[in-house]
Amino acid sequence: VVAAGASEVRLDAALAACGTLAVTVRDERFPPPGFEKVKATGEQDAFGRASRLLLLDGEGRTLRTASPVRRGALNFGWLALLPGEYAVRLESPAGAREERVRVEAGSEATAVFRGE
Repeated sequence: VVAAGASEVRLDAALAACGTLAVTVRDERFPPPGFEKVKATGEQDAFGRASRLLLLDGEGRTLRTASPVRRGALNFGWLALLPGEYAVRLESPAGAREERVRVEAGSEATAVFRGE
């Protein structure tokens, strides 16, 4: 809060360098991303709605979820994360798969889930 008439404000902030994480699903069973002009089949829509992506920290705690899942890289967008170990889990009617990633300051980490 800045007091009325104040000419200075003291700020104590902790800054941390971060990295980014991009999660991509490359599996034709999932519906296409919304920006594509291709219409999903009923089976693709149902498969995507029955699926979810989870971002887990190094302790296994869920940080973020995304559902329904679509093909492409925009399920989470590009995430800015503190450096460290993470896991991305894809849960779908076909089962669960997990990719482990290391995020480093100033770099982009990627997790890619391909069709089986």
